[in-house]
Amino acid sequence: MLKDIASIVQICFYVVGATIAILTYRSAKRGLLNTVNTEYHKRVLDHLHELSETLYTEFEFNLEDHSDKNHPFTKTFNINLVVEEIVYYLSGYVRRGGIVEKNNLDAFMDFFYAYPIIFKKSVNMRNQIESDPFIPENIANYVVKYLDERASAVREIIRFQRPRYVKVFIDNERYILESLETNNNVIDERIYSLFAHLERDFRSQLTLRELGPIHNLENIHAIRTMIRDYLKSFNPLP
Repeated sequence: MLKDIASIVQICFYVVGATIAILTYRSAKRGLLNTVNTEYHKRVLDHLHELSETLYTEFEFNLEDHSDKNHPFTKTFNINLVVEEIVYYLSGYVRRGGIVEKNNLDAFMDFFYAYPIIFKKSVNMRNQIESDPFIPENIANYVVKYLDERASAVREIIRFQRPRYVKVFIDNERYILESLETNNNVIDERIYSLFAHLERDFRSQLTLRELGPIHNLENIHAIRTMIRDYLKSFNPLP
């Protein structure tokens, strides 16, 4: 009789011990998963904050400087990189004894690769966001689509415009060469101004495709609104 009671007590002890062990394991697993989940969402919030700030800096106004030169639209949508590449390449070509003629513009097109700052920013940001594991898929897809459209439009417009840049150089060759000689090979504002009509056309072409400065600002506000809505879903307060 006593032996049977001892066996029952021992079985109960093992059952209770096993139950405690299982509950302890499940509790520890939940705690570990909660820690991992919390850390993941923290990283998500950090990456979304960084994305939001990066997008906004394209149009952030300097309240202490109201000049057109430092206007965010001017900085983001200027064509200076394109001008610099063409001016420096063609001026070097002429100094080496070459002749640039309007009836032979296609001969130079394969030597030009520069695009405005907005193109480089679009491509770099797109490549970073596309594979970022800490940006929610719906937001990432929207941003990648927007940046793809913007980069493709810029590339197409500049490729079409390049012969016109070369024509500007030809029409002003003597002045450009003398200016570079005088200014230690530095392009001054007067040279940039020779291409100003191409920058205006560049912006107009983007606007026609609904990718101009105002449209970009609207897209950025839409993305930041998506980010805000996502962050709201983790707000513990009503």
